[in-house]
Amino acid sequence: MGGYAGCRYSSTFKDRAEFEHLNPPSSNPICAVLSQGITFNEAEDLVAQTPEICLLTSAIHELCDNPQGRLFDGLADIALARAFVTIEKNRNRRQQRNINPVIKWKTIQLSLEKSSERTELYRYIKVMFDNRYGLVGNLPTAKGIIMYKINDLINRR
Repeated sequence: MGGYAGCRYSSTFKDRAEFEHLNPPSSNPICAVLSQGITFNEAEDLVAQTPEICLLTSAIHELCDNPQGRLFDGLADIALARAFVTIEKNRNRRQQRNINPVIKWKTIQLSLEKSSERTELYRYIKVMFDNRYGLVGNLPTAKGIIMYKINDLINRR
């Protein structure tokens, strides 16, 4: 599974059949319908339960979205900022609406592929933040931990 595994988003389709027609399970086996026939607020509640670690791995996917899995220099702040803004928004919604984080969730499955900057970052995030709820704790500290590893990878080139 790629860096987006476990991430949730909402979209509107007439029904499940229309969704599956446009997103065939054979072309994207990790894309699934969580619920149908719900209100916008209920959909946003489901999105707010996206495990925070999954938002970090999706940011890493964006940073290293090339065949070599190499970091794009200069994009780390932007990709991480987007992830942390979403995490903060989701935390606020969960607190306001008294929603618990998801206990069962999907995360990236690390393959035995040749090591790349992307796989090193995935492994690092999995070790540093993997917990029952997929939470990352204090956001400035989490950003510092990730930026330290990113800078280390860039400096090793």
